[in-house]
Amino acid sequence: MHQVEWISTQLNRIQLGALIVAAVGVVLGIVGAILNVEHFFRGYLIGFLYWMGVTLGCLGLFMVMNLINGAFSFATQRLFAAGARTMFVMVALFVPLAFGLNFIYSWTNPEVLSSLPASKASFFTVELFLLRAALYFIIWIPLAYFVTQFSYRNDKTGDARLLDRAKQLSAAGLILLVVTITFAALDWSSSLTPKWFSSIYGLLYTAREGLSGAALVVLTLGLLWNHLPLSSRVRERSLNDIGSVLLASLMLWMYMEFFQFLIIWQGNMAEYAVWYVERLGGGWPVFVTIVLFLHFGIPFVLLLTPGFRSNVSRLIAAAALILVMRLFWLYWNVVPVFSPDVSLSWMDIVLPLAMGGIWVASFVWILKRNELLPINHSQWQEADAHGHGHTEAGVTA
Repeated sequence: MHQVEWISTQLNRIQLGALIVAAVGVVLGIVGAILNVEHFFRGYLIGFLYWMGVTLGCLGLFMVMNLINGAFSFATQRLFAAGARTMFVMVALFVPLAFGLNFIYSWTNPEVLSSLPASKASFFTVELFLLRAALYFIIWIPLAYFVTQFSYRNDKTGDARLLDRAKQLSAAGLILLVVTITFAALDWSSSLTPKWFSSIYGLLYTAREGLSGAALVVLTLGLLWNHLPLSSRVRERSLNDIGSVLLASLMLWMYMEFFQFLIIWQGNMAEYAVWYVERLGGGWPVFVTIVLFLHFGIPFVLLLTPGFRSNVSRLIAAAALILVMRLFWLYWNVVPVFSPDVSLSWMDIVLPLAMGGIWVASFVWILKRNELLPINHSQWQEADAHGHGHTEAGVTA
């Protein structure tokens, strides 16, 4: 293994901290479930959607990196791969959610279901919901495993044909991923307002998850940037390119959000506007305006500022801000269904943090088991050719 001692030590500390957060969060979550089971499942849904989004975003962007194969993908490839492989964890985290559908989705109420059009009423049944969820994971788990396994195997064999297979699988996998995410978005998020429908929602959901994955990887990369092996093998200009990926993800997400709002506003039809009616009543307009300013406005201006994307500490701050605001944006998407005015339970904070602890601990565990950088990549070999990388003493497994 080419992981150096500092990296291994820091990853161990991060993993330990994540496990402590997870343990405390699980205990508090159990207490919360006893006190108020409805608020528990609401917070659990928010946490699941948030970390599921990061996982799917990492999987999608990993496949994009396979197809682009740019210099900046050298630094991010293994981080995206580790994020994608947490899919195994998300399967386990979905199981408790399956027992709380009656507390989350109004279509589980026969009266609400009978008021829906026949096509929707036949689609939204608990049995079909769980069957579709199983199908999503049956597709996502092998996809996440095999598309990343080609890269890991290449470290040991140096067989370039493995990377060609990874590209082929990524090309087909991206199409399959977008299709399945579209249906998952309809099931897990859009159906919170079962009478509503948006034809762009699947693509919007995909863009949201891509932004989550990009921000998580940029944050992680920034924290490790000045240390071996990254400092000796990754080109400095790659940092600007990686920041550009974050900016592009942010712009794509905002474009999709605005495009959906514009089309629904122009259409001015009750069955399409109901989603925004729920989320723009009470104090929610002020809430979402503040979140939008912090989530898009500030990061957008900063990432466009000359020189900003080449500064590690500033890029870390931008990525961290986006990740935090992703959670608050998710609150605005979920909570108004349950509360007409701004109302956040402590479980809406604790449960996403508990899941985050589990997710981060798993993410770090995967990182430690494999090379942080693909060692048979052309950029790794280029660093050797220029005499770099010789300082990577103290290698640990």
